[in-house]
Amino acid sequence: MKSITVRIAPQSISYEIEFCERSTELLEQIREQISERNFLMVTDENLFEIFKNQIFKYFPSERIHCILPGEKSKTWSSVEKILNTAFKQNL
Repeated sequence: MKSITVRIAPQSISYEIEFCERSTELLEQIREQISERNFLMVTDENLFEIFKNQIFKYFPSERIHCILPGEKSKTWSSVEKILNTAFKQNL
């Protein structure tokens, strides 16, 4: 996995961005970081459709919440739906 470090001035904040050559590499990294913790994966429907076969190899379907793609779907109503899904999962 290749990575770069990004620094944002004037706040002196820096973080690494990792680039994966394969989607499975990314999913393996996410699974490793999550480990055995409870989680909810939030993704949009477009990404889910592209990667759903790979996603289901690493994550159970009840831990995935899809939202509509695009900026217009990023609303308080969407946040409420995400939180309701999280509450149902006892997160």
